[in-house]
Amino acid sequence: MDRIKDDHDAGVTLVELLIVIAVAGILMSLAYPTFSDALRKARRADAVTSLFKVQLEQEKYRAARYRYAERLSELGWPADDAGSPAGHYRLALEPVEEPRVSYHARAVPAPGSDQQRDRCQVFVLDEQGPNPALSSDPSCWPR
Repeated sequence: MDRIKDDHDAGVTLVELLIVIAVAGILMSLAYPTFSDALRKARRADAVTSLFKVQLEQEKYRAARYRYAERLSELGWPADDAGSPAGHYRLALEPVEEPRVSYHARAVPAPGSDQQRDRCQVFVLDEQGPNPALSSDPSCWPR
């Protein structure tokens, strides 16, 4: 004789559903900080590539004018305190004693950006290249 299905055999109980939700929540709470840190680390490339772009433009500017630019707007950026292409950082040229032979380009996290929670807050590049001594953490520059 065929067995008639009971309504209790056909579904998932509330307790089973709550257990699955609890396990998923625990796994997400463990994975989210690691994911966020990895995302912040990847976004540092926005600062680094922007600063290298400033360096390239500074060298072009110096080749034509025999000095470095003192403001980003002289290099063709839309403002002297410009945003990086992805918008995670703000870029600026800092005043130096002798702009004919030196400059400091700085990238800091943009206001409201998740990068403000990153341990690498400040990236500085000068005419020699990356300047880890003036940056917030020397290990933040890619090697």
